[in-house]
Amino acid sequence: MGITGRVTSAVAASLLSTMIGASAFGQVQTTDQQKCINTLNKDTSKVAATQGKENAACVKNGTKGTATANCLTADSKQKVAKATAKTSQDETKNACLTTSLPSFGYSGATIGNQASQVAEIDLFRDTYGTSDPTTVISTAAAEGRCQSAVTKDLEKLVAAKRKQYVACKKKALKIGASNASALEACIGVPAPGTPDPNSIQADPKGKIGGSVTKLSSDTSANCAPPVVIATTFPGACSGSTAGALAACLDARAECRACLAINATDNLNVNCDLFDDGAPNGSCLPLAAQSACVLLGSNPPSGSPSRMTLYSELLSPIVFSLIGSLSIGAEGPFATCKVQSLNPVNLAGMGFLCLSSGGSCPVGRRYCGSGAGTGPALGLDTQSDGYVGTCTSNTQCASLCTASCGGSSVTAAACTGYCSGTSPANQACTSDAACLPSNGICNGPTPAPPFGICQCSCTESSAGAPSDPGDLQCNLGLKIVLEMAAPCDGADIVRSAGNVCIPLSTEQATGAIVHSNLNSCSQCVAGWCDGIIPCTSNSDCPTTCMVPTSPLVNDQTGTPVSCAALDAGNPSGWAGVGAASLFGRFAGDMSVALKATCQ
Repeated sequence: MGITGRVTSAVAASLLSTMIGASAFGQVQTTDQQKCINTLNKDTSKVAATQGKENAACVKNGTKGTATANCLTADSKQKVAKATAKTSQDETKNACLTTSLPSFGYSGATIGNQASQVAEIDLFRDTYGTSDPTTVISTAAAEGRCQSAVTKDLEKLVAAKRKQYVACKKKALKIGASNASALEACIGVPAPGTPDPNSIQADPKGKIGGSVTKLSSDTSANCAPPVVIATTFPGACSGSTAGALAACLDARAECRACLAINATDNLNVNCDLFDDGAPNGSCLPLAAQSACVLLGSNPPSGSPSRMTLYSELLSPIVFSLIGSLSIGAEGPFATCKVQSLNPVNLAGMGFLCLSSGGSCPVGRRYCGSGAGTGPALGLDTQSDGYVGTCTSNTQCASLCTASCGGSSVTAAACTGYCSGTSPANQACTSDAACLPSNGICNGPTPAPPFGICQCSCTESSAGAPSDPGDLQCNLGLKIVLEMAAPCDGADIVRSAGNVCIPLSTEQATGAIVHSNLNSCSQCVAGWCDGIIPCTSNSDCPTTCMVPTSPLVNDQTGTPVSCAALDAGNPSGWAGVGAASLFGRFAGDMSVALKATCQ
């Protein structure tokens, strides 16, 4: 069953279980729509290449002592400006925002141009630890020659990666790609996920591998002692040896290319996992981080910063959020992260401990002009507690991809299996079987039923077009229920593990159907849906929606200007989000979160 469609009212919620079979987000693109998508990628790749040449020219001038501090963005010959103008002109010419607007894989010329230019500038910063070439590019012959060769090769490597993506994406659209997942496969993620055989990761013609080999050989030839890597490249790869420098810079190139493609094509690839195969925070583009001290109040139901837990089994649990976040932004990118959150006393249950979770995908921001002129950045998280039966998390992930119908799969869990991937698809009967390093046991306690697939899908382009300053980010949150304070992990009652809760300054809605392993079916052969004993239909659950009617998980956020956030002033900013927790604490729970900065 599909999980698409928005639940925006109690009436819609009551109808969802009968309407949920149709996919609203899966659609093969027309020839004109494909033209818009392919042209945007071709044009923005040209923008990236043009900015890359500016980077290389700055390094060359730096070796002569003639570079300026603003060399990367000066654009003295207006080459970058001409490239970005062409993207906008082609968008208008092809009616890409009107009659030919693609239904997925497209964010528009403004975001695509910004993302491509910022990615190249960030790659320079990754390499040299600064965007000011006058402070790091050497006029000494050996160091200067090394820096020039590496920068030139690195730009060719980025171009090869983007060219492979464009070719893969064009082919995927031509043969009938109907959702964003098919395009995300053209980047390719080491695990989990199945890359397209024409993806960047697959590199079918070996062009990318050849560029890495060229970078490696030129590094060996030009960067041997007396060149000191740590001072010649004092950025993300400063700890590399000459032999390992190429591999490190290749990962940085993958990170920047992936982030730019994500923003340009409105995708949700985990670039942090893609760049080096590990979710280690290595792929975060944002230099600007604004401290957001949360504004709270009592009673918690009216607090500007609060979390609400909806379930079938209990009345809504509402509590104030006290603590701080960091909100990061740079150009079209955005992130948010927990700095600290106070534990919450849930009477009769224990203390809810909230802390920073694992890395989450980088989000998006709109800094254009004019209200209602940006891409839709609203969020709609729809979840299904009983998609079907499964024999592994891997199989469940495939079921969820089909069920989400084009929305991003934000959770795919087969009950009775550990949520982690080391090892993958490990069977379990309790959290203890998965701890300490393989997540938690999917499903309710004490012994989860075996083999039921549960999915969460998030439509990240819901709602109305955004206003300047609107953004969307992903908050990594670790949620643990402990018997008593302090939150020290010594008396854990139940863990919800690490979740990425998307936040938006626009609107966020959420709901769960088939909650608590119910499929809302009748009593058949002595069983409700094969899992609950029954003698008649009256023994079968009739409620299968969280929140239960008339409650609705629907909130609205508040943006601040891009200039204010870039200056470190997030006062008044409010992000709202929705997520689902399956089988935690009080059964399946729909989570509503609002964070407002003082």
